Amino acid sequence: MSNFARVLRNAANLGTAEAAGRAVGFVRTVVLARVLHAAGYGTFAAAMAFGVLLAALAEAGLSYFTAREVARAPHAARRLVWTAYVLHAALCVAALALGLAVLPLFRFSGQEALAAMLLLAGACADGMTGQALALFRGRQRMGVEARVVTFGRFVLLIGVIAVAVFAPTVLWAAAVTAVGSALTAAIALTVAALAERPVRPKRRELAAVARAALPFAASGLLSMIYFRVDVLLLRMLGIADAPIGAYSAAYRVMEAPRSAPGVVASGFFPEAARLAREGDRGRLLSLGARSLTLVVAAVVPLSVAFVSAPAFITRTLFGVDFSGSAELLRILAPMPVLMAMNAIAIALVNASGGQRRVVTIFSVCTAVNVGANLLLIPLLGVTGAAIATVLTEAVELVAFVLWIRANFGALRAPLTGVAVAGATALAAAAFVPGAQGLWRIVVATAAYLGVLVPLLLIARRGVAAV
Repeated sequence: MSNFARVLRNAANLGTAEAAGRAVGFVRTVVLARVLHAAGYGTFAAAMAFGVLLAALAEAGLSYFTAREVARAPHAARRLVWTAYVLHAALCVAALALGLAVLPLFRFSGQEALAAMLLLAGACADGMTGQALALFRGRQRMGVEARVVTFGRFVLLIGVIAVAVFAPTVLWAAAVTAVGSALTAAIALTVAALAERPVRPKRRELAAVARAALPFAASGLLSMIYFRVDVLLLRMLGIADAPIGAYSAAYRVMEAPRSAPGVVASGFFPEAARLAREGDRGRLLSLGARSLTLVVAAVVPLSVAFVSAPAFITRTLFGVDFSGSAELLRILAPMPVLMAMNAIAIALVNASGGQRRVVTIFSVCTAVNVGANLLLIPLLGVTGAAIATVLTEAVELVAFVLWIRANFGALRAPLTGVAVAGATALAAAAFVPGAQGLWRIVVATAAYLGVLVPLLLIARRGVAAV
């Protein structure tokens, strides 16, 4: 089996889990936005951001580190997996204690505070799920993760529907989310224990794993800060919950395509780590180029749809209460493409042992994001937060491209055809009269595929097989 075929197989298996998670998450967004309305959904989104951000402290890069080390040294998997798991669990306890201490800083009180803590507990449980399943990612057995996560998301979906019908409140939505995450974490732990019998870690092993995972921890935390801090800054700076809800709804639509680059990058990572260990730069770059082309080609039609028909998309999904989301979605339209490119770039750098460089880049991006939000939110409100998000992602991409060129050479992905097809799709959508959003999307997608497929077939002979 070729390197790229392994990437596609891994991505297909992970895609099942990722698609299930994203689909349920997106359905939850739509359902809760409709039953909680803009203000209530804004509160829920802020509480969710609070939980996810603090849970990133507990994750500490351990699952990513575990997957890489299992791929590199399969014989040492047992002690490594359980040492990392115990360390992760201890950090979850610390994150929960920290959450209680900082709740007032983000203006949470009463039932809102309880909802925020429940969502923090759920996010920590999600991290423990990823930690247990890192064993199977490292062994390139992504099908195990697919089955566990899909079951857990199905349970969550049932809970969200029950909330919408019987108890449409922020607190009950948070409680159902936390219970679903805890159940999934318990199943993942059981599956991992059956594959590798648990062992009690030694103190020196805990310290060694913590030190080794530190670069992953820093990069993961910094990345999470600039993906989630905007909502918390909006709340801290006194923006009302209804505009926060409109922004969060647009953001959830924008990041829905993230599953495509995410699963390909996760499938790419173990194979890239192996090629990097063997010192085969040529095949590593070729594999990265093909993976990059795949993910960008997959998300461009969605960016085109966000530009050409944002009002149709947000009105159809969330109703008239979220009319403010349309212009925000148009501003965020470049994000799927930028995130797709960054996903592959990050996986390539991490697989090559460049974690410290990733930390440096994420530090710069975090500073840019926080600074831009603090500058633009008082001036433009939620529009400023959307602009800051796009600016940060663009800075990240430029930084990674420069590092890869300096250390590996040019990553020559055949993206010209994708760009031409995307431009053609935008032009085609512009010719659809009036506010016919659905027809704009249909025409743009047809134009995109009509141009891209022939161009890729023509270029195929010029791309070296990995």
